[in-house]
Amino acid sequence: MIEKMRGIMKTSARPLQEIFSEFDVDGNGVVTAVEFRNAIRKLNLGLSSKEIDQLMMRIDANSDGMIDYNEFSSKFGTSNQQSQLMQERGKEKLAQLKELMTLHMNSVVDAFRYVSRI
Repeated sequence: MIEKMRGIMKTSARPLQEIFSEFDVDGNGVVTAVEFRNAIRKLNLGLSSKEIDQLMMRIDANSDGMIDYNEFSSKFGTSNQQSQLMQERGKEKLAQLKELMTLHMNSVVDAFRYVSRI
């Protein structure tokens, strides 16, 4: 179930901090069991109350009955290695785009003509 939620988090365009803030309804910096249950139910994952409680226990590393941002991000955040890989891919794509623009556009006017067609 952690993997399923991790997949949902990764496909979201929203930052992890924003998702955590949605879980933390009262804004006190931690997600209580009630807040967690309600947030998971909104995701419509089809989990029973018992399964949701088990999921919370797996995320709540210090077993204090609440999930803080560090616990949340350690389960659902991207690792540094993944983040670096994504940055490298982005740089490669930009370099390819720059190369294509250089090859096919002789002037700034060409660039504006191309963009205006999109």
